Amino acid sequence: MPDLISADSQPENGPILLPAGSVLFGLLTFAMMDVAMKSLSIEIGAYNAILWRVLLALVIVSVVFFVRRPRMPGKAARKVHLQRGIIIVFMSYLFFWGLARVPLAEAIALSFIAPIIALYLAAVFLGETIHRNAIYASALGFAGVLVIAWGRASGEFEKEALLGIGAILISAVLYAGNLVIQRQQALLAGPIEISFAQNLVVGSSFLLLAPFLRSFRKRNRCPISGPRRYSR
Repeated sequence: MPDLISADSQPENGPILLPAGSVLFGLLTFAMMDVAMKSLSIEIGAYNAILWRVLLALVIVSVVFFVRRPRMPGKAARKVHLQRGIIIVFMSYLFFWGLARVPLAEAIALSFIAPIIALYLAAVFLGETIHRNAIYASALGFAGVLVIAWGRASGEFEKEALLGIGAILISAVLYAGNLVIQRQQALLAGPIEISFAQNLVVGSSFLLLAPFLRSFRKRNRCPISGPRRYSR
């Protein structure tokens, strides 16, 4: 991942309360979205749920984005927007596909490996320092994920649930990469531009896949679209 900006190059040194509060509020809305998307993924399929969510978000954020008469993003920003958008395409589909097959609390717990992996990726690509307490905490978190996965594998389980766990774990790895790129992205562009670029790339990608996914659905070979019922 070339041309990454060091974590030491802060745009400004302000109080930590506002950014910390913004992150916590974002996590709250993220959790609320997971609840809604689980229900939608069960009812209409992960592909349809993500597509409609992204298109709706794109319409809303486009109004805000273009009202501000933004400048064309630079080459570095466009590159990062594209990289992160492509990662989110696979990350979001795998997560919500798995979320429809795994209990919500269990899925969120499994996805906790994402910040653990991101911790070490940030050290490699962003030059951030990993403190000893963070290493201990990450080890405990990873052990918890192993306990959940082992409990599923050693006990009675459905094949769909096991596939769901695998999809969530792969999504978590992609999410870790997304977090590192997002850190770089935040230093290159504002939140409105980032949101617009993300929904544009993801929405365009899912629309391009629509003809292929439709043909899969007709042959009933891929659980992409259409109502399904799984244990919640």
